Amino acid sequence: MKEFLKQEKNKWILLGGILLLTFLLYGRVLNNGFAVDDFPAIVNNDLVQEGVGGISEIFQESFYYGYDQRKEANEYRPITSSFYALEVSLFGEKPMGYHAGSLLLYGLLLWVLFLFLSRLLSWHYAAAGTMLYALIPVHSEVVANIKAQDDLLMALFLFLSFYAWTRKEERGFLITAIVGYLLAVFSKESAVPMLLVFPALDMLRQQKLDKKAALFLAPGIVYLLVRSSVIEGVAKVDVVNNALAFSSGYAEQSAMGFALFVEYIWLLLAPYSLSWDYSFNHFELHGWMHWESILGLLLFAGAAVLILKKFRKPDLLVWSIFFFLLSIFLYLHLLFLLEATFAERFLFLPSFAFVIMLLEAQKKWNVLKWAFAVVAIFWSVVVWNRAGDWKDNLTLFEADIEKVPKSIRANSALAFALYEQAIATEEADQPTLERAAELYRNAINIYGNDASTWYNFGMCNLAMGDYTMAELCFKDCLRLKPNHTLAFNNLGNIQYLKGEHELAKSYYSLAIQADSKNAEAWSNLGAEYLLFKQNDSAYYALEVAVQLDPKNENAAYNRDIAKKRLGIQ
Repeated sequence: MKEFLKQEKNKWILLGGILLLTFLLYGRVLNNGFAVDDFPAIVNNDLVQEGVGGISEIFQESFYYGYDQRKEANEYRPITSSFYALEVSLFGEKPMGYHAGSLLLYGLLLWVLFLFLSRLLSWHYAAAGTMLYALIPVHSEVVANIKAQDDLLMALFLFLSFYAWTRKEERGFLITAIVGYLLAVFSKESAVPMLLVFPALDMLRQQKLDKKAALFLAPGIVYLLVRSSVIEGVAKVDVVNNALAFSSGYAEQSAMGFALFVEYIWLLLAPYSLSWDYSFNHFELHGWMHWESILGLLLFAGAAVLILKKFRKPDLLVWSIFFFLLSIFLYLHLLFLLEATFAERFLFLPSFAFVIMLLEAQKKWNVLKWAFAVVAIFWSVVVWNRAGDWKDNLTLFEADIEKVPKSIRANSALAFALYEQAIATEEADQPTLERAAELYRNAINIYGNDASTWYNFGMCNLAMGDYTMAELCFKDCLRLKPNHTLAFNNLGNIQYLKGEHELAKSYYSLAIQADSKNAEAWSNLGAEYLLFKQNDSAYYALEVAVQLDPKNENAAYNRDIAKKRLGIQ
């Protein structure tokens, strides 16, 4: 009995040490700000910014609806957005609280993971597996980027469900498992195919299937039904986000999918160069004659054959291979295209299987135990440095641009961050603007059909005083997106500066036709009418501008001038 109590004490002390090490390594994210997808998911998301009061509406809309008002979307994650809303109510605009929330979720996940691994392995190996999972560098994006709480919540609920399923001797295990899985799928849709893990656990532990595993179809079906009632179809995937949207057909798409399978395995084995972005055209498209696609197919097919061969009596290694294939399959784009070509966060679940594979290798070749120590130290250094890279957009984009120089998003994102930095001063920083312009040119050379890149390049040229180039950029933006209201408005501004007032008015009118709620365009149009003493038209336009944006002082001032001219009290 004393020996058992001693072991229990040592077990929890060791887990506490792992959690402490994890918090020490990732603790520096508490000083980080918001970055990348934090803005559309949280900071600039109107529904989330309502706090807990917006939760009921969150369940009725897509994940990014509060940002872009799109009904046609790919993501429905109401549990995650509700968690963001809770954080907004608690922390407001202070990112430290949100980062603390991510650390708390990661700590809870590691605790549940340890409990689950203890059902599959001895507690010593469970502790080793938990430590490896805690330190693996590909998790740095998920822990450091607040938006990635969708992955943290999904994994936490999923492993809690797995753990409950292994404790069938206890009352309430089934309810806990099903509720956990339901919360997981409503946190992130990638949990849906993981329902196959439950029967796989039965085969691993008992060599027979439990009919109750079929009950996990219910949460998946409920999620899909609710999702289909909320989301109208599936949004078209943009080439800028997913290079495979540029593929010539399914043959090339599938060839690239298996090539990415190899890239994911390599990233797990050698995580020394990490990036926030791997979009067009970091991975150049190729067909089935490329060695990487052939190798990926052979590895995937070989793993599938091994799983089928040992289906009736799987060991832990075979089970982990099944888990790996199942959790990474959607990210190979073999069924449909996702919003991103490739991402480190996509390895958050598959890396669990990778850790088990490492543990099984250590069991077989005991000499690897010292290698594990070296790996843990190396991973800790990478994690420490990477957590600092996520300080803010500019720091992150600067850190990664040399790693993915062919990515349009990496170039244009850094350019925009530099542009914002340059115009933040009283007098625009010209050298910084020139560097931003060069990066925009790089982005356009990579892919010249992205309206946002052309628009932002136009804004950069406008800040530099190059009105001719800015005008060309805005027109290219409109060529690709004919209803881009901001491009019309800025073309109007350029014509105003050139003294072409009739042309300026026509552009402002086009901006309003594209978006009748563009307060700035209404204000500019009103100012043009006021300039030529067309007071009735000026008053109408400026009144609309003030109604749309009560904080527009310039519109309010000009409206008062029009009122005086018209004799309106």
